[in-house]
Amino acid sequence: SPADALGGDGSRHSSPPISEAMKENGSPSIAEALKPNGLEVPEEYRFDDWVKLFVMIEEMDTHSPWWLGDAINEGERFGDRCWQFIKARRRKYETLMNYRRVAAAWPRPLRSEVLPFSHHAVCYQQPDKEGWLRKAEENQWSVSEMRAQIFPKAQKVRCTCPTCGKEHTVPK
Repeated sequence: SPADALGGDGSRHSSPPISEAMKENGSPSIAEALKPNGLEVPEEYRFDDWVKLFVMIEEMDTHSPWWLGDAINEGERFGDRCWQFIKARRRKYETLMNYRRVAAAWPRPLRSEVLPFSHHAVCYQQPDKEGWLRKAEENQWSVSEMRAQIFPKAQKVRCTCPTCGKEHTVPK
């Protein structure tokens, strides 16, 4: 399960899988709390258990585009069966294909441990994508700030129309 894979998938995250760490200290497994329609936290969870669960869920949300993109790229070896399966999923096909393209453009050793998938997605087609990622890390740019640095012509400003008096967003 994704919960069991977190941290134990060979990624650069050094922490052990949360579910294993919780089992080692006698805590209930993460899998017991995660349900398809929500979260069912066992009464015996201590505060530390709850914190680990919260962080694990937060990390799953942050890292799932990478995992899905990598999974699709790996699944391509299954040919048509892969694509039939992907097209039948609940997520938008275009979103999954974006995850696939970005993951393919960024081999795991080149991916930032600090910046999320969205930063990588902004610059994955740039000739100096590694340089842009490094600048974003050094300057602690948000995704919007990074996009504005890479695509300055696409910047827009809000201004008041002298004719109608309403505010509009227009190209800078």
